[in-house]
Amino acid sequence: MLFRSNPILIRDDVYPGVHHLSGTMPVPLSCDDLAVHVVQVTQYSYRIVFETWQNPALTCYKAQTTRDFTVIAFAPTTGTAFAATFDDKPIAVAVVQNVHDTDTNTNTSVR
Repeated sequence: MLFRSNPILIRDDVYPGVHHLSGTMPVPLSCDDLAVHVVQVTQYSYRIVFETWQNPALTCYKAQTTRDFTVIAFAPTTGTAFAATFDDKPIAVAVVQNVHDTDTNTNTSVR
């Protein structure tokens, strides 16, 4: 099974109005590449969309592997909620925020 009961961990480096989301995503085939983008659902709700595609330049066999990802979301600094889909199916994610205060050059981790 590609996704166990544990959510996918996503790091969220938050700056005023900008979320830098990154992490590692398992994919089912050795030739799967990963595309990711963010869609605004409501004023404070966003969906991280993960989509796979088979890279013809790679040998393809059924073997779970991981792909690193990074994506930027322009969203409110506070009160923002993220959900996610993987190939159009909802998946569980845990977004761990690291809030950067550019005025004082400090950061605070929020879960």
